[in-house]
Amino acid sequence: LIGDGAHAISPWLGQGANQAIQDGYLLPKLLAERPSYEDAFQEFYKTRHPVVKRLVTAGDALGRF
Repeated sequence: LIGDGAHAISPWLGQGANQAIQDGYLLPKLLAERPSYEDAFQEFYKTRHPVVKRLVTAGDALGRF
């Protein structure tokens, strides 16, 4: 799963497709560069988690507003 299927970002931010594009770019790049799938997925999480966490938090706050 990638994009809004994986990240569950609130729909009013309009970030689902954007996150899918970013995930879709980064994941194959890391899979090609890293020596193992485990290394690639760990780097993917380390890179994407802070970005997605900010979006989820912002979406939650906007929803409460």
